[in-house]
Amino acid sequence: MALKVYLSPSSQASNPYSAQGTNEQRQCNRIAEAAKAALERNGYIVKKAPEGQGYVQNVAESNAWGANIHMPIHTNAGGSAKGTMGLCYSGYVTNRYMQGVYNAVAELTPWADSGIIVRNDLYEINSTAAMCVYMEMAFHDKADSAQWIIDNVVPLGEAIAKGMCAADGKTYIAGDGTEVIPPSSGGDEGTSSGLKNLGQVDAYYMAYTDRWWPEVKNREDWAGKGDGVPIRAFALKVSKGSVKYRAHSMVNGWLGWVTGYDVNDYNNGFAGDYTNIDVIQIYYYTPDGYFYKEAVYRVSDLNNLTYYPVQRDTKVAAGFDGFAGVLGTAIDKMQIWIE
Repeated sequence: MALKVYLSPSSQASNPYSAQGTNEQRQCNRIAEAAKAALERNGYIVKKAPEGQGYVQNVAESNAWGANIHMPIHTNAGGSAKGTMGLCYSGYVTNRYMQGVYNAVAELTPWADSGIIVRNDLYEINSTAAMCVYMEMAFHDKADSAQWIIDNVVPLGEAIAKGMCAADGKTYIAGDGTEVIPPSSGGDEGTSSGLKNLGQVDAYYMAYTDRWWPEVKNREDWAGKGDGVPIRAFALKVSKGSVKYRAHSMVNGWLGWVTGYDVNDYNNGFAGDYTNIDVIQIYYYTPDGYFYKEAVYRVSDLNNLTYYPVQRDTKVAAGFDGFAGVLGTAIDKMQIWIE
């Protein structure tokens, strides 16, 4: 299954470069155009935001499209640094896509790099359904590094594709047709792609109606009280990798993404605010070095004795709405598994 990558280049035309009278928006769009061509050459499905479109609209478009990777592309300013910086949500510094793209871009830049920094406060990081790989390619407020960016937009775009291929353990095909084969991970579980089989991943979850009901594993049962009783919160964890999930309240709309599993933690332990839920979303993060898996989930509403069709992660495509449920009708049962 080809991954969908949404490229979100900077729309900050007001950020001037210290060379050639250009700006961050123009050069980041040039990098994104090069990245789009390189990623598509390497088998990825790519959508690039229109030049000048703001990040709020980009996030909405990325989520609606069902991106697997959301990638803001920026150049930096301030201080004495010149090299690359990666930004990501807490707990995802070691994510293979974050590491792969950061390492490839950092290898290209000729200055000391700043590493991968946790930023939970940025809208494009905390509001995207997909894994957000946020790249500050280099610094544009020094004449030499600004000129270097301008001269290297195509290599920077290629580095993004090279990093994605490295993360997926697949051969990177350069613009001239040269193939770069990643090293095999070796071992009995290894494959020619360098990725390993993760094996069984178990989902554990529970639902709240008028109380928290017992925990359910995979499809061994369903979570909730029963037909006709609305679910008002749910909690989820997995045995390998990690998940983020959220609920749509019929009173308060979409609530924030959560990653924990603790019914006593009102900030990050469960999804919901104890009002009726009509729609849920779940996204599964595969551990680094393993073949990609997805969260698969389905719900039943108050008017049905059977489930709606399954949803995979936040995919939007034929047969997939990006979420499970129907807006305006409370859900009463749910099932979740990973495959």
